[in-house]
Amino acid sequence: MKIYIILFLSLFVYRTSIYSQPISQSREDLKKNILLLAEKYQGTGDPDLQKQKELEGLVKQLLIVSPQEPVSKRLDLIEGSWQQIWGPYDYSSDNRGVEPSIDVKNIYQVVFKDGYYYNVNPNPLKKELTIGLLRGEYWLDTERENVLNVKFTKFNVVRGCPGNGIGYLELPFLSETKQISNEFWFIPGFVVRLFFGGGSLREVYTDKDIRITYGSEQNDLNKNFIFILKRVANIPINFCK
Repeated sequence: MKIYIILFLSLFVYRTSIYSQPISQSREDLKKNILLLAEKYQGTGDPDLQKQKELEGLVKQLLIVSPQEPVSKRLDLIEGSWQQIWGPYDYSSDNRGVEPSIDVKNIYQVVFKDGYYYNVNPNPLKKELTIGLLRGEYWLDTERENVLNVKFTKFNVVRGCPGNGIGYLELPFLSETKQISNEFWFIPGFVVRLFFGGGSLREVYTDKDIRITYGSEQNDLNKNFIFILKRVANIPINFCK
């Protein structure tokens, strides 16, 4: 019995010493290393969650050195254009694989302060340039901290170049104001609203450079998919140069 007690106390002291050690990396170093790791894994699946767990280790350190205000006070920071550096690449199953129709280098989200956003992504399997525009609406969850509830409302595509040097990040505003002549519905809006449902975004970190959030379908926060995003501007559509 004494041996077990000694072993338990030794393990407790060892684990406590690990977690009480000061974090040597600065906020900027941690942000840089998170982006570097995300870029390393960009476009790869994560069936055993090992990549996500590795990223989460750095994210936890970042939140210690840079605690975040409630998401209600960060909405101005969340507004804008973001590129997904790493996250889920298969939205049709829980296998955490890679869907071939997703261009992993060109996944964007443009968030508007008026409570809606667009996911923008070209389909690399199409011979003709085809860009998906998935619109969602978001609002603050009144019961869960740092959670935005979302519901999808529109799923359109742009076929061919939109013209006039328009880049990926300009498409959401032009779609919202019905200024794209070669935009068509991919799935009828009423079907999207009825059957696509929605989910939640748990916004854990936001600043002027990066955004880290967890996405969950149907408000199930037990199935968390981490997204590492960086703020971007002026992304040209290479096919249209």
